[in-house]
Amino acid sequence: MTLTTELNKVRKQLQECGRPLFLFDDDPDGLSSFLLLYRMVKAGKGIPLKGIILDEHQAQRVNEYSPDLVIVLDKPKVAQEFFSKVRAPCIWIDHHEPQEVKGVSYVNPRTKNNENISTSQLCYQITQEDPWIAVVGIVADWQLPPKQLWKLCEEKYPGYLPAKTKDAPTALFTTKIGELARVFSFNLKGKTSDVLASIKILTRIQEPKELLEKEHPQARLVMKKYEQKLKEYEQILNSIEVDKENPLLLYSYSHEKNSFTVDISNELLYKHPDKVIVIARQSNGSYKCSLRAKNIRLDKVLEKILQEINGTGGGHEHACGAVIPQEEFSLFIEILQEKLAEQKIT
Repeated sequence: MTLTTELNKVRKQLQECGRPLFLFDDDPDGLSSFLLLYRMVKAGKGIPLKGIILDEHQAQRVNEYSPDLVIVLDKPKVAQEFFSKVRAPCIWIDHHEPQEVKGVSYVNPRTKNNENISTSQLCYQITQEDPWIAVVGIVADWQLPPKQLWKLCEEKYPGYLPAKTKDAPTALFTTKIGELARVFSFNLKGKTSDVLASIKILTRIQEPKELLEKEHPQARLVMKKYEQKLKEYEQILNSIEVDKENPLLLYSYSHEKNSFTVDISNELLYKHPDKVIVIARQSNGSYKCSLRAKNIRLDKVLEKILQEINGTGGGHEHACGAVIPQEEFSLFIEILQEKLAEQKIT
C-alpha cells in the first residue's frame, strides 16, 4: 500500500469517527499534527505526552475516555502492550525509526523508502488545511516544507518563511515561522491546566498574525505565556559557557518549573554545528537529556550506550532524547566521550 493510500484511509477513518482521542508528542511537530487533524474533524480530545515511550500504563486512561478511535502522533516508541490493551481502533502516524507492531494502522514513510517526512507534513497531506500550522511543525522538526506547500505559505503569509531561507535551522531561528514554533514549544511547558488552556486556544486561531500581533485576548494570553517562558529560557541559555576545544558541549541544570532541554540543544546546535550537544535536566532522580549532532548518527551511538547502562532513549539520526538515572549519568557521559573518540570527533 502506498503512503498516499494509507493517508487517504486515515482521512476516511477520521471523517467517520465521533469521539477520537489524539495522543501526541509534546513538541511543536506533535502539537501541529494534532491541531491539523482536530481542526479537520472538530471533535474529540487531545493529550500531549511527555517521555519517550507510550506503554500499557496509559492504556487504562485511554479506555476510560471511551474513544471510538485513538490516534498516536509523532511518538517514537509505543509498546505493543498499549495497542493490545486499548479497546478502540488505533492509528499511529510517525516518522521515527520504524517499529514492529500489530493491531494498529501504522503510517510511517520510513517503512516505504526511509524518507524522513515530519508528522506535521503527513497530517497536512491528510487535511490539506491550515498550511501555516503544517509549516510551523515541519520547521520545528528541522526540515523545510516541500516546494508547493512553501509557495502556498509564502503567498498566504508573505514574509513568514522567505523563499531565500537557505536551510531549516535558519528558518527556525530567524523567521516568523520559527518564532511561532517557539510559541508552540513554550506553551507546552508548565502546569497541565495551563498547557491545555493554550492548546484549546490554538485550536481556534485562524491566522498566524492573530498570535504574533496579539489581536485578541486569547492570542495575548498565549503570547504572554510564551514571553514569560522566553525570559526563563534566555537566562539559562546565556549562562552556558562553550569550550572551543571540546567537541562535546555538555550542560546540565536543575530547574523546578520548566524543561528547555530540546529548545536549548537545538539553538546551540544552530550556533555550534561542529559540536555534539548534550543538554541534561536533573529531575526526580534522573537526567532528562536532549542530544544533538550534525555530523554523526546519534541514534546509533545512543543505542550502543544504552546496552551498557540503565536508561531509555531514542529518536532521529541527529536528534535524540534520553532519560538516564542520576547515579549513572557520569558513566553515560564517559561512554559517550569514548564513542565520540572512536568516531574521531575532534
